[in-house]
Amino acid sequence: MMIRTVVLILAAAAVFAAWTAEAGAASGRTLVVFYSLSGNTAAAAKIIQKNLNCDLFELKPVKPYPSNYNEAVDVAKKEQQANARPALQTKEAPGLAGYDNVIFAAPCWWGTFPMLFMTFFEANDLSGKNVTVLMTHGGSGLGRSESDLAKYCPRSKLLKGLAVSGSSVNSSESKIAEWLSSIGIKK
Repeated sequence: MMIRTVVLILAAAAVFAAWTAEAGAASGRTLVVFYSLSGNTAAAAKIIQKNLNCDLFELKPVKPYPSNYNEAVDVAKKEQQANARPALQTKEAPGLAGYDNVIFAAPCWWGTFPMLFMTFFEANDLSGKNVTVLMTHGGSGLGRSESDLAKYCPRSKLLKGLAVSGSSVNSSESKIAEWLSSIGIKK
């Protein structure tokens, strides 16, 4: 009888430990890696930072994109077609090993991340981290950003992403906070 009770207690403890590990899978230190051309994505990154009290890391291309949106997306299209890896001023995030969660905030260009994110993905080991994406967009939503993130971060845990219209970023604070809670990053 005593052995059976001990086995039941151990089994219950194991189930509880597995449940709490899953429930808190996305807790821990968070880094937001972002790029913003117009300021919309930077505003979204700052909303995340405000909600989580987390760190920001801005991707800065060596050769800046044109400030004119249409010219910038033309350059982005050419980069995608060439499978380019634009040079970054700093391509390795400092202290990345100390973060459990990495949120990528990006404008959705031609259905996915600007190619400078691919430069970042290839230069940084995101193994074992919880990763997700917040895309600002003008109508394309998340595009294929989640599947691209899964492709470039195959040893990471992919959390559900969020699409926010670029024109409504500043009024999306509650939507972003709800998303962070739903994926387990914000308690």
